[in-house]
This record gives sequence, structure tokens and C-alpha cells, in this order.
Amino acid sequence: MPLSSLKNRILDNRILSNFGVVLRGRGIAALFSVAATALMASALPAAEFGIVVLLHTYIMVVRGFLNFRTFEAIVRFGVPLHDAGDEKGLNGLLRSTLLIDFGACSVATLIGVAAAPVAAYLLNWSAEVTIWAVLYSLAMLSTPINTSNGILRLYDRFDALSVQFAVGPSIRLILVISAWIMEADMGWFVAAWAVAFVAGNAYLFVRGHIELGRHNRTPLWQEFEWRRPVQDLRARSRGILAFCVSGVLADQCGFAAQAPVHDDCRRFAGPGRGRHVPPGPGILDSIDPACRHPP
Repeated sequence: MPLSSLKNRILDNRILSNFGVVLRGRGIAALFSVAATALMASALPAAEFGIVVLLHTYIMVVRGFLNFRTFEAIVRFGVPLHDAGDEKGLNGLLRSTLLIDFGACSVATLIGVAAAPVAAYLLNWSAEVTIWAVLYSLAMLSTPINTSNGILRLYDRFDALSVQFAVGPSIRLILVISAWIMEADMGWFVAAWAVAFVAGNAYLFVRGHIELGRHNRTPLWQEFEWRRPVQDLRARSRGILAFCVSGVLADQCGFAAQAPVHDDCRRFAGPGRGRHVPPGPGILDSIDPACRHPP
């Protein structure tokens, strides 16, 4: 068998294997979610059940508009840095994407809190439900997770991603069962959904940084200068931010994401496999001074 055909077969097997791992996690998560939702539907009156679901949908919609999908940028720009052994450049990229994640989730939280009274007016929520919406919006502070998502993809840890898919739904099911046994009111079910949402995000955030620590000898923030002017920070991040914004706009318009199909395959194939076309000159330099290929 020709060497090129053998490499392609290995790559195809790798893609299918990782896809199967992710699909298994999503399947388990779907079963847990259906069970928790069905149990909550039987425990609450229809109106209260609808409110719990609506509150969760509310924060997901707000967060979705500010979800910059920085893990796609890590796949697009981080793979060549990883393959070249450019640890300094990779750290610079991850710092930039993490700052974007934190900025996006902070703005989303502020919007969610500020817009809750408006949503209450339009949807005829009571004062109690409005307070729940404000408190539930604070759960969006746990969503700077796209960088950790990208780290796990970069290091071929789709097994950890598979576990993460099931963490939130499994905790939600346990808490909903507990609330159902105690015959709790709607507030307990709202809290159960919020805690499960935060727990799933927290697992992904921590797991991604643990994986980074195993592969990267240099601490992520070691070379970051906190006293740099805001203008300089914005200039260093404009390349990655432009890439992420284009992905958000593409998603909202129903088009494919910015990352090419080749990079979609790389997410499941893992680093160091297949041919990769590095980004054009100047793109990484605009992200962070450390994001430069070694001479």
C-alpha cells in the first residue's frame, strides 16, 4: 500500500474514532437531559415548568450572541504553533483567546442582568421570576470555556470533551431527582439547572488548563504584562478577535464557520497528523507579540 494511502487511512480512522468518542458523550448527555426534563415536567405545574425552561433559554440566547467560538481560532492558529514546538507563541495565542472569553462572558452577564426587567415586561413575568432571571444570568460568568475546549482539541483529548458533555446533564438529573423527592417548589428546580450549568462549565475550564499544564512547561501567564496599555492589548488581539467575530456572524447568518473544512477535520484528527497550511504572514503577529514563528 502506498505511504500516502496508509497515512490517509490512519487519518480517517483517527477522525472516526474521535467522532465516536464525542458522539458517545453527547448521547449520554441527551439521555440524562431528557430524563431530567421529563421528571421536572411531572413535578411542576405546566406554567412553572415553562418558566424554568424559558429562564435557561434566556441565558443561552444572550450568551449565544456573544459566543466567539475561540476554540476554532485555537485549532486554526494553534496547530501550526504546536507542530513547530513554538510554546511561547502558543501561550500568547491562548492568553489572547482567554481574554476574549472572559470579556465576552462578562459582557453577556451584564446584558443578561440589565435586560431581565425588559424581558419580564415583554413576557409578563412576576417580580419573583424577574429576580430568578437576574440570578440565573450570573451563571454566565462560568462560560469562559472556549479556550479550554480548544486546548483539549489541540491535544487530542476528545475523551475529556466526551465526559464534559455528560457532567452538566448528570448533575442536573441528580439534583432534579432530589428536588422531586423533596417535593420542592420551582425555585429548587431553577437552582438545579443553574448549578448543573455552572458545574459543566467549571469542569471544562479546569480540565483544559490541567491538560495544558501537562504539555506546556511554561506557565501560561508568565510573559504577560498586566500593565500594558489597553490600546496595546487591543492591538495584539485584533487578529484573533476578527477571526472569532467573523465566525459569530457566520453562525448567526446560518453560514459555515470561518475555519475551513480541513481544520474541522483536524479537530477530530488531533495534532501532528495530516498536512497543515500555516496562516498567512502577520496574522499571528497581530494577536500577541509572542505569537511569532521562530526564525
